[in-house]
Amino acid sequence: MKFFKSNNRSSEKKNNDTSPAKPPQDPKKKKTSDPDQSSRLMNKIAKHLGFTDYLEVGVQGGVTFNAVDISHRDAVDPNFLFETSEFERETVRFFQMPSDEFFSRHCDKTYDLIFLDGLHTFTQCFRDFCAALQVLREGGVIVIDDTVPGDLFSSLATQDLAIAAREAHGLTGRAWTGDVFKVIPTIHNYFPNLSYVTLRNPDNPMYKPNTVLWRGQRADFHPADMDLKDIESLGYFDLPLIENLFNYMDYEDGLSLLFDSVTKP
Repeated sequence: MKFFKSNNRSSEKKNNDTSPAKPPQDPKKKKTSDPDQSSRLMNKIAKHLGFTDYLEVGVQGGVTFNAVDISHRDAVDPNFLFETSEFERETVRFFQMPSDEFFSRHCDKTYDLIFLDGLHTFTQCFRDFCAALQVLREGGVIVIDDTVPGDLFSSLATQDLAIAAREAHGLTGRAWTGDVFKVIPTIHNYFPNLSYVTLRNPDNPMYKPNTVLWRGQRADFHPADMDLKDIESLGYFDLPLIENLFNYMDYEDGLSLLFDSVTKP
């Protein structure tokens, strides 16, 4: 398997109040990441591009979803960890079910902005991505969370395994990104009509890289010399070999490229 550099730049109270509200946070909980990172990113993209319809897959406690300031919002999760009736209204809907069931039976609209933060496995994330692409409006944006594992433990097959492996090494922490990172080389090789950037923020050590995608042919497209079997076999220690495929950009520069490339609806 050879790797080539890429020049890619490329969950019953209903009312009409559409303003976002956050579930209460435990002030004693030590912050190991930035809980508002994702909602800030969604709000910045939505405000700049005038987006009005938002889908989030993988919501759990609703920290991101309930803080997104978009008028029409749909949430999908097999097990919401908060009382959804406190946030539900005519334009805010909660679908408690697996994402496969939502996309195949219950998705009845299209979206400007889709945030994928579901089960952190390559196969499920890629399936969510393919389904999301079918309901993404022209000029829309998809954001995939946790596309770069922060350490070897985070990249293990399950969160339980990641926690146990840390404990075996005298460490603590629940961070888990699984092998979602494999979705990026797959998109790079097989979706040349999509442009993307993987955002990083050197000024914020708690910032977790995520990848932002939009429709747009990549200039100077060169697929890496690996097929799907090669991609599936990738591990954490292969990441340096394929880092060119992620199109890393600093936060503001990456958003500038996005805004310059996407036409407002």
